[in-house]
Amino acid sequence: MDYRELCTYFSDEQKVEELLEKYSLIFEDINETAELFQQHAIKTEEAYAEALDRMTGNYAKLIVASDMAQAYKEVIEDKNYLRIRNEAVDAGGKAPTADALKVQAHASVANYIKVRNFLGAYVSAADKKISTCQTQLKRIKRDMPREQGN
Repeated sequence: MDYRELCTYFSDEQKVEELLEKYSLIFEDINETAELFQQHAIKTEEAYAEALDRMTGNYAKLIVASDMAQAYKEVIEDKNYLRIRNEAVDAGGKAPTADALKVQAHASVANYIKVRNFLGAYVSAADKKISTCQTQLKRIKRDMPREQGN
């Protein structure tokens, strides 16, 4: 998904959670790869290289969306903080305390927080799988001359 398409989701609070559905195939791939790791089903250099390529691609797609979710969350939260304060002052009342404003503004971006956290969790999962694949590929290459010499 490119920048413009991501912006269409993030610019509409009602659509932001739809991103999770858009990335569902990536989430499934990460989960399936985790299952393969748990079952010790990945054994060959080729299988680790393939998993590394897939996880790197998944990571690259998710990190952009995750970082954009964080950026949008911060901008919208700040705008809502000012809007809530200004509405109270414009209505002739006293501005809420800074703590009350922070709580209200934070609550107003719950969808963005949810999406950011979900994407971030899968970014971390993909990153761990990348590290595992790299480690296993190094081990396989290190052990290869010994196995061939036997």
